[in-house]
Amino acid sequence: MLDDKDIDGVIIATPDHWHARIGILACQAGKDIYIEKPLTQSIRDGQLVRDAVRKYKRVAQVGTQNRSAPFYQAPIDYLKTGKLGKICEISAWMCQVRPSIGNPPDSDPPATVDYDVWLGRRPSAPSTRTVSITTGASSGIMEIVNWVTRECMPWTWLFGGFRRCGEGSKTPCLPGCRVIPGFTG
Repeated sequence: MLDDKDIDGVIIATPDHWHARIGILACQAGKDIYIEKPLTQSIRDGQLVRDAVRKYKRVAQVGTQNRSAPFYQAPIDYLKTGKLGKICEISAWMCQVRPSIGNPPDSDPPATVDYDVWLGRRPSAPSTRTVSITTGASSGIMEIVNWVTRECMPWTWLFGGFRRCGEGSKTPCLPGCRVIPGFTG
């Protein structure tokens, strides 16, 4: 696909750990890229994608559609009027009540999945049926905070997250952040 000159761009909707590698390869092949959120799983990988986009003069977009939603646009428009005064701090968190995933044991991957290909460059690990919403859902929430802060204040991010007791998730699943203007420590 990357060698096909009739294809101008690609949509990258793969497991999160593949986003950076495929995005960079697509840019090198002269393709524009649309990457589902999250862009990458690390700051360094994000920088590498950014550098590839610039080097190969490509167009890139990350799939956070929140800015299109009227229920987010209206508050931002109101914020721009200045009627809220000076914004001193922003706190955001995600509180979605979800059923427990428990702590399922490691298992063989489904027979229809080439697990080595799915892992890519990630270290070999047992297959589990656990999930994390940190990088996907929370990146949408953090994008809204980023939008607000770019409109009204210089900012510093503080991140945190929590695991529910007894859950099998490998990463925090209840993320939150605070934005404090002028904080440099």
